[in-house]
Amino acid sequence: MSKVKLVTVQGTGSDGRPYIGGSEKVVDINLEVPETHTIMGIIRTDFDEDADGVKRVSDELTPVIPYEHINNLVGKLLTLVDATFHDPEQRKAVKDLIINIPWDWYNSKREALVSPWRKDKGVSVQ
Repeated sequence: MSKVKLVTVQGTGSDGRPYIGGSEKVVDINLEVPETHTIMGIIRTDFDEDADGVKRVSDELTPVIPYEHINNLVGKLLTLVDATFHDPEQRKAVKDLIINIPWDWYNSKREALVSPWRKDKGVSVQ
């Protein structure tokens, strides 16, 4: 069994430097996860009240690797392609191939997180 801790950091909202250094905080969740399990994502939960007063869970889902990190990776890969291929036609062809690979991977991981969340969303929290 592994103990789960959550590491948070204050964000700046920019892609280049999305986090403020030194703002890290470690929170002990007091949860044990068997070695046979993997943490896929994080559910950021707001308990917004419905019109009837029943509290429902929000849709705020954050994969373990956030969008900004993938966007940064794609930018670095495209810069590498720019530096490697001098022929504009060949460079564009390689860029078109490379840009889809990380996004396809990211979207498949996100869907694996979103799908079970959608199925469980109907549960009310009192």
